[in-house]
Amino acid sequence: MNVDQPRAYPDRLSDHLRELAPDSRYEVLNFGVLGYSSFQGLQLLKERVLALHPDVVAIGFGMNDSGVSGYRDKDMIAVAPPPMAKRAVESAKDLELYKLLDYLAQRLRFHPQTIGHFLKSEAEKTKDPVDYSAMEAWTRVSPTDYEHNLRTMIQLAREAGASAVLLDNELWDGSPYRPLLKRISADQHVPLVDSFQLIADARASIERDIEHDLRLDTATAPHVDEEHMPDPSTTTVVFRVHRGKFDVPRAMSIAGNGSQLGEFAPNTILMRDDGLEGDQRKGDGVWSYRATFPAGTDLYYVYTNSGARGQWEGLDVPHIREVAVPKSPDGRPIYLPVETFGRVYMQADDWHTDASGYDLIARSVANAIHASGR
Repeated sequence: MNVDQPRAYPDRLSDHLRELAPDSRYEVLNFGVLGYSSFQGLQLLKERVLALHPDVVAIGFGMNDSGVSGYRDKDMIAVAPPPMAKRAVESAKDLELYKLLDYLAQRLRFHPQTIGHFLKSEAEKTKDPVDYSAMEAWTRVSPTDYEHNLRTMIQLAREAGASAVLLDNELWDGSPYRPLLKRISADQHVPLVDSFQLIADARASIERDIEHDLRLDTATAPHVDEEHMPDPSTTTVVFRVHRGKFDVPRAMSIAGNGSQLGEFAPNTILMRDDGLEGDQRKGDGVWSYRATFPAGTDLYYVYTNSGARGQWEGLDVPHIREVAVPKSPDGRPIYLPVETFGRVYMQADDWHTDASGYDLIARSVANAIHASGR
């Protein structure tokens, strides 16, 4: 997703395998299908993959399994074929005129929402762990079935003379499928490429490099007089965003949950690049905003660039940024990592990594295959 074929994971895997073992011959066959869960993956392995006598089977599922779609994948194969009349309607949906009329009808029925609505919705979500067992009937593949599918894939691969490599392909924290992958990896002695952790570590490295390149890594917060120590239950944080490749005609802004972030109102909380109130260096293109919150507060926010007050203009990326306010050990302000306007490090969208992420994952899979002696 989001990259051309030479930079996609299968091609990069092939290249890295050739680099690791130039005297060996590797052929990488891509059986990844958009939207497939481990349920379809298991069927695909049985019907097509094993017939090719693979030496290694790389298994990466989870992103689609966790979808709460109102149905279970395993139930869909028992659905009877639709009647003739329904098939005729489905065929009509391919007509351009039908698509246009349907689009106009949907526009009348559903009014487009602003990014503010999505921000508010995200901020109001509960942080309690999701009980997937209670939603088993509506989850595409429950954690129990997911574990069964992956263990069966590994067993079938081994019976066919192949080894297996597991991949975690979810980029959100708190997934109930990740602990299962780690358990399967340990029980079955199968290497696991933890894509989530790889991407998180790479993102942290990018943040450190940007901070260093902008000469902001050695800045220290001002001394805090003990007589004026802030409430220990609160933390002062400094948001920082570099303008990237964009000019800033007026000022960067931040909008998010809580009065300190403007209660979701865009272009009302202006940031600074004047060396004052938490901004570290005047005119360096890094815009800053200092605010105090109770430690542990979950903040959801976006940046805008010089738009009109109260209007969603100049939005950087259609992605909600978030941070949990840390506790300050000594009462000093905490400088958050420098973000970049118009860019989310290591991600092309909320669900997929970018080209550098695919390359990183492919290199790790190649290392796991090479280490196995295959």
